[in-house]
Amino acid sequence: MKLSTRPNLREAIFDVIAPYDCLRCGIEGSLVCEHCWAYLFGDPPGSAPFPGLERCIVVTPYQGLAKALVHSMKVDAQRQACGLIARAMHESATPFSAVWVTSVPTAAARIRERGFDHGVLIAREFARLRDLPYRPLLIRRGRTKQAGASRAVRTQQIKGVYQPKSKNAIKGQHILVIDDVTTTGATLVEVASALKSADAGQVDALVFAQTIQ
Repeated sequence: MKLSTRPNLREAIFDVIAPYDCLRCGIEGSLVCEHCWAYLFGDPPGSAPFPGLERCIVVTPYQGLAKALVHSMKVDAQRQACGLIARAMHESATPFSAVWVTSVPTAAARIRERGFDHGVLIAREFARLRDLPYRPLLIRRGRTKQAGASRAVRTQQIKGVYQPKSKNAIKGQHILVIDDVTTTGATLVEVASALKSADAGQVDALVFAQTIQ
């Protein structure tokens, strides 16, 4: 199923008759208005390098307006949040060149609940903004839910969940993994491991927000 970051006709009409309200100030028009845009960003929490990743760049802490935006996307199924998160990542991250952009596969049950794969939409929009190719390089097996689990449980649950779609497509490539939120880094470590098992060249990660522990 082909997914787009752009709203379909039904969504576009709904946006006109019932537009979004800013999550911070309540003004009509967008989930984050231009006046409140700067409030999305804070000093990202420091973290040790995650195994398998050459670089891991975090845009902002998972708090305040950033947390509210992710909640609107994951809980309230607000598709517009994906584009706003991609824009924030595009405006904040250092340049990347000669990379393939990919996303962390979302559990099928979550996609059915929301009606879209938020990870794909964010990664595709970021790739479009940066004029980089997007490639769906991984598949997800199982129905593991990471939210609320401890570091030890997350690490154990996620083992073997992600697998490369095609080792030939990944071999030797410089890959940038896009993710919305990281807590312990267990998902990113497992994703990097799956890509490295297919002989990926360099694996970097760009994350919108990191939970403060």
